Amino acid sequence: MQRLNDTPRPLDRRTLVTGAGGYVGTLTAAALLAGGVPAVLVPLRDPSRKDEVRSALALELLALGADPHLQERIEWLDWPEIDDMNVAMLAALMRDRRVEEVVHCAGCIDYYDERALQQVNVDYTRMLGEAALAVGVARFVYISTAYAGGYREGQIREALLDEPPSDPTPYTCSKRRAEHVIAGVGVPWLILRPSVLIGDARRGRYSGKRYGLYQQWMGLERLMCGKYHADIHTVAPEAPLNLLHQDAWQASFLACLKHVPDASVVNVVSEASSCPSMRQLWQMWVAVVRPQRVHFYPRFEDVDLRAIDLRQRAYLSFAQINLEIGAHVWSFQRGWMHALESAGHLAFDHATVDSVQQCQDRFVAASDILREFSRRHADSLAVMSQFIEVRSDENAVSNQSLSVR
Repeated sequence: MQRLNDTPRPLDRRTLVTGAGGYVGTLTAAALLAGGVPAVLVPLRDPSRKDEVRSALALELLALGADPHLQERIEWLDWPEIDDMNVAMLAALMRDRRVEEVVHCAGCIDYYDERALQQVNVDYTRMLGEAALAVGVARFVYISTAYAGGYREGQIREALLDEPPSDPTPYTCSKRRAEHVIAGVGVPWLILRPSVLIGDARRGRYSGKRYGLYQQWMGLERLMCGKYHADIHTVAPEAPLNLLHQDAWQASFLACLKHVPDASVVNVVSEASSCPSMRQLWQMWVAVVRPQRVHFYPRFEDVDLRAIDLRQRAYLSFAQINLEIGAHVWSFQRGWMHALESAGHLAFDHATVDSVQQCQDRFVAASDILREFSRRHADSLAVMSQFIEVRSDENAVSNQSLSVR
């Protein structure tokens, strides 16, 4: 077992949380407030967003069972535009507001804009780290991604990583490079790598924008539910897809702050053995839309896009990168999470088929489109959907059926 801090660190530092107006940043700032930090400093480039961010934090505090009045510990910082930033300016802001710790959640998530990814995820991280060093902050916590390791054989280790043979997107490459940047600045650091965040484990409540799995559901809702599809063609490999409940992220984040030593990298991920596969996620969706037949392909390139319905072609094109990521067999070292669980410092809710089903049920219940789809096509919905496996070897097929009553 990896060695945790002998004495837990108290959460007693004035903490700057970049990106606190975004999904991960809001969850993280709320966890800090609920955990007892004396002040969370929230930088905003647009002061008119204060009420919006304050309301989002109050909702997350309520979801944690914490007093929403803890938001009174928020301090607001007027933050410059990234093009106007320099290290001296950021250091002056931190010094003036007596910042003692930095949690860096802000980042660009655009898959394709390599200039913005470099500027925001790498260069801004370097400036912020150098400013934190100049001020003498106690620690810089960088929120990366579990997929920063890129496509490689074997496990993604809990360490700084070399360049892989390839990356899913320029985004994952930029996050890996930012890890190296912050580890080399000289400031005490901790890197946390969450996997794909979804709603909470008990109620399925989700408070983010439609990214990740929600982007897939949204694409299916918007592109494929305008009419009934008797046949659905999709990529659905059986490799586990690592998902992380948002409440599991918050609990893990606080446990890492208290117990994991500096200069550590933590893969904040569920056990692969518990996670659903893309195949199981599709089976869950099939139970909603109930086609007559579902054609499962192992890889995107195995699908003859010209031969399938135009809307299905649009969906597969829209979801191509996420489908390719889901088709890869990801393996994550999980030493620190095991250590925290074994020591009794963390009760971790792993993502499972049942817990993800709760998230989907909540999504479906809130969808006017799906409600109308079920009403309009009630007479067409299959009682038993037939699953057709389309394998890569000469497009051989096998059939099986699934009851979706």
